[in-house]
Amino acid sequence: MTGGGKDLKNQRKSRDYQYKIFSFIKFYIKKILSEKASILSDKRIKKILAVTSHCRGAILIEFAICMPVLIILLFYVHDLIKIKRYYSQTEFVAQQMANILQNIAKTRAIKRDDIKHAAALAYLTIYPGTTMYNLQDSGSYHYFFHMPRVYIYYIKGKSDGKASTMWGCYANTYNIKFASWRSDVLSSNSSYSVINMGTNIIQSNIYPTLKVEEERSKVIIEVQLAWGSGYANSNGEKVSSAREAFGLRLVNPKPHATNTYFPAVVTFIPNSGFTEDVPQ
Repeated sequence: MTGGGKDLKNQRKSRDYQYKIFSFIKFYIKKILSEKASILSDKRIKKILAVTSHCRGAILIEFAICMPVLIILLFYVHDLIKIKRYYSQTEFVAQQMANILQNIAKTRAIKRDDIKHAAALAYLTIYPGTTMYNLQDSGSYHYFFHMPRVYIYYIKGKSDGKASTMWGCYANTYNIKFASWRSDVLSSNSSYSVINMGTNIIQSNIYPTLKVEEERSKVIIEVQLAWGSGYANSNGEKVSSAREAFGLRLVNPKPHATNTYFPAVVTFIPNSGFTEDVPQ
């Protein structure tokens, strides 16, 4: 019994030793596997980092290529918005001039001074203060490179869809002493105007959208911003393009006639103060 018991005790101890040995081996196997997994994870991390680094490099290259394109697009959008604003401003000036002159024409005959005063008032929305006026007694030296210019026509409807220009006047601040407008009567077509003068001609030849009934009258007011290569700013500086003159970045605005930019035309049935007689 004792010997058998001793054997059982030795077997138990051997089993304990075996368990410890197996536990020890298992522990180191787990440790080795964990270290290997750690090594693998490090490799994966390095691989991910390498891919990420490559992506960052690609992003930087794309950014370097796309950034100039983006800047160009921004400048282009800026120019289009500014050009649209110029047209909106001249349209507003034309409407204001029509309202002012129509109110005067309710009570008396229109004079050329009325045209100049109406222009001086309406153009304040574009040229604040005295910036619309010439800074010298000759030439064009304005605060900006450009200046205001106005044309006004009296049209009489004829038969067969034709019409005649009874008279035309203009007003501007070119080549005139400071804080003054000059005005005169047109004897023929002006190369600076988008309106054509003529006698008994097709109405659309005077202006494409003109419609006036036979023996009825209409007045056309054209306002515009004028710039030419000989125009200078208040410092006597000159620019070589309309783009520079109007503060644009990329787009060169279209001239609609000689030195004529952003014209706006308003046509209306005149009050009694407008007659076939040329304003004095």
